[in-house]
Amino acid sequence: MNESLEPTSDRAAWEEAWRARWARAELPNDCIEGALAAAWAQDRLDDGLVLWTALILLDLRAGSTRTDVSRQGERIAALFPHAEPGFGETLLARGFDAGWLSGPSGGAGLVKVGDAVFAARILDAETQLGWAVEARRAAGDAALPGAEGDRSAQPLTEDQKAAVARCLTARLTLLTGGPGTGKSTVLGEVVRRFLAGGGRPEDVSLAAPTGKAAQRLSALPGPDALPEARTLHRLLGYRPRHDRFSVGPDAPLPHRLVVVDE
Repeated sequence: MNESLEPTSDRAAWEEAWRARWARAELPNDCIEGALAAAWAQDRLDDGLVLWTALILLDLRAGSTRTDVSRQGERIAALFPHAEPGFGETLLARGFDAGWLSGPSGGAGLVKVGDAVFAARILDAETQLGWAVEARRAAGDAALPGAEGDRSAQPLTEDQKAAVARCLTARLTLLTGGPGTGKSTVLGEVVRRFLAGGGRPEDVSLAAPTGKAAQRLSALPGPDALPEARTLHRLLGYRPRHDRFSVGPDAPLPHRLVVVDE
């Protein structure tokens, strides 16, 4: 079956054609449904809008917030081997003409910055996050209770000791490492030293993206007084009825030590 770009006014047939394309490529159904919903929201039967929204959602699903334009020609050719020549490139070009794909200062749902296309709301969130991180960095360190101590409850490597000290002095610390490198040991020691140094249990918050991850976080090696870990949605007070969070820039968390397992 040859993929074409013929215009149509039959919304149901157009949507089913895209679902069939996506199914033949054996891609996650939620991505194409999200892309079709975006087309519905803009009242557009636009192949370009659907394709690029679906590709962005596919990349988001894989953990990437950007979709590199230069790689999409080969990618689309692999996903849709029966597409006519120039299928993906034509749809991208259509985006600029149709107005759903804009530059950084535009107001469209998809935004092109350099060689990458982003969902506008994701790019905005990343930009605001970057500003917030930079503001924390510029504010300098702020030692927490336990930062002055150096006695650990268990043997630590030099790297682990440095990580514990950094977590207790920096306003923001990103702790990374492969399985078995001692991340949980470090986090448990951070909480233990915070409490041993005079910090209150209610000033500690543990959170993770999912309930299962939160359960694992609650089992950190450390003091028995560890608070119960929560999902990020619970921590931030998500209100599904309004699709908003209670916690935000104007209503920050009250805790002094927040551990998030991502």
